[in-house]
Amino acid sequence: MSQNSSEKTKEKKLLEDERKRLRTLIETIPDLVWLKDTEGIYLLCNPKFERLYGVKESEMIGKTDFDFVSKELAQFFRRKDKEALEAGEPSTNIEWLTYADDGHRELVETIKTPMYSADGKIIGILGIARDITARSIAENDLRKFMLGIENSSDAIFVTDINGTIDFINPAFEKTYGFSRPEALGKTPRIIKSGLIPPESYKYLWDTLLAGEPVKGELKNKTKDGRIIDIEASNNPIIDEKGIIEGFLSINRDITERKQELAELILAKEKAEQSDKLKSAFLANMSHEIRTPLNAILGSSALMQDRSTTPAEMEEYYKMMETSGNDLINLIDDILDISRIEANQIEINFHETPVAQFAEEVFRTFKHSLYSENHDNPVIPLFVTPSGNVDYVLNTDPLRLKQILLNILNNSIKFTLEGSIEFCYSPNEAKTRMIFYIKDTGIGIAKDQQEKIFERFTKVADIKTKLYRGTGLGLSIALKLTQLLNGDICIESELDVGSVFYLSFPLSKVLSPVAVAIPEQKPKDESLAFLSGKVILIAEDVEYNYRYLDIVLRKNQDVKIIWAKNGIEAVDFCKKNPEINIVLMDIQLPEMNGLDAVRLIKSQNMNLPVIAQTAYATPIDIEGCRNAGCDDVLVKPINRITLLQLLKKYIT
Repeated sequence: MSQNSSEKTKEKKLLEDERKRLRTLIETIPDLVWLKDTEGIYLLCNPKFERLYGVKESEMIGKTDFDFVSKELAQFFRRKDKEALEAGEPSTNIEWLTYADDGHRELVETIKTPMYSADGKIIGILGIARDITARSIAENDLRKFMLGIENSSDAIFVTDINGTIDFINPAFEKTYGFSRPEALGKTPRIIKSGLIPPESYKYLWDTLLAGEPVKGELKNKTKDGRIIDIEASNNPIIDEKGIIEGFLSINRDITERKQELAELILAKEKAEQSDKLKSAFLANMSHEIRTPLNAILGSSALMQDRSTTPAEMEEYYKMMETSGNDLINLIDDILDISRIEANQIEINFHETPVAQFAEEVFRTFKHSLYSENHDNPVIPLFVTPSGNVDYVLNTDPLRLKQILLNILNNSIKFTLEGSIEFCYSPNEAKTRMIFYIKDTGIGIAKDQQEKIFERFTKVADIKTKLYRGTGLGLSIALKLTQLLNGDICIESELDVGSVFYLSFPLSKVLSPVAVAIPEQKPKDESLAFLSGKVILIAEDVEYNYRYLDIVLRKNQDVKIIWAKNGIEAVDFCKKNPEINIVLMDIQLPEMNGLDAVRLIKSQNMNLPVIAQTAYATPIDIEGCRNAGCDDVLVKPINRITLLQLLKKYIT
């Protein structure tokens, strides 16, 4: 009996010790721990669970969740308990809990496990809830970080400590063309271009292994062999113990950006060069304008000197005429290059027989040659194709003539002796017409031959001889040639001469023709046809009117009526039906010339009206004709051209 009692006492002590150890274990666990029976009644809990509900364990035992929390939350807890009991195995769920003692919230992972008796009967449910708030935040941050890497437009790859690639993002595949299976397990040598010096790679790895990041630009190679510019940021991956575990590389493709930058730099350099050229052009314009003005004003002052002889007067007159023509040519060049650059140049294509056209160009060229210098020893030559077959160009003859005369005048300027040859012939296939202009001038160095077609450019050595000009003539010739679907090129040698070649598509071949250069007949400058005629001059600027009046009154039988504005012009035409012709300025006060022409023509459709205007573009001239003008005189008005037009419409 005594022995049995002693054994029972010993067993009871062992059981009590076991309970104490279990209790100590439950109380020291940092997680929430609780035990309920199958009806949801609390049997025990640990101190941390006491904080959740804000009551002591002794106050919780014998009660349920409905005694401590809201009905909705208590029902949620009870439902999860039943799910675990019915399943007969542990169940897990994630939930937010708010502590009653201080109000803080935790995201917990709760595990509810059914408790069984020795005979296998469920007697209750054990709950353990672990705070996973920090882990969840870290996982969420990691998820966001990975999403950022996956969606980054920069190519990103990660290597281990040995440089073996173990991660790439989609942008890496897009940038370099390597798929994940192709890149993983390889080293960054697969994107090495071979253009980076070995010492640069040594510096990269030495710095990374020292735990420091490396940033810079380099050239890498794609899978298909393209070389791309990369802005790279390379960083060591260091763990919490300071040990390098691998390397992270972020590569940004800046190829397009560098190309754009290079284009911007080039555009800037061109703009600066253009500014320099424009500055030089303005200085040159000042010189080119003042030079003929000096001759004009100086000659006019000398002509007023009473001691001037008739021979000197003739010389001064020629100086003024030549200088005036120089000014007109200068203005025409400036207007042409402006219209070309603004894409406002008008091209009128129509079929043009080459032989007749070339003869006209040569006549004008001969006149320019001798007008430039009567004592010029240069010999003009005109060479035509062998045979008597003519050809037709579909072109704008006015613009083509301008091109050829620009080049011929350029040859006149730079050829002091020898000859200037103008010729034309078809190519062997007779599909294109080739014009040649050959001179024995100063020639052009090979490195300067392309520059002569640039705006405002003059390549002649001003230390040897100062050649006048705007530097626009050949630029205009090139642009117009391109607009006429032609090509232009040059062969030249210093101190030997130059040959300009111009090629244009042929339209067709004509029947045999005789090609000759007829001598020009002297112009009839007689004013007899003006006798008894009445001419209305509509002009608001007195000097312009006086010029026309002086020219026309060389015939003393002519009657001149002066209208100083558009209204007067219309009124004079209505009151003076004997008026034979009207010279109408376009820019008049009170009523402009075009409106005046319309009214005059509405009163007398048969009365000839000639516009005299400083607006010289084809559009302006067409506007004059559309208003009813029979013809147009462009200022400054040439005396012979004026008389020829008057004779055409009066007789």
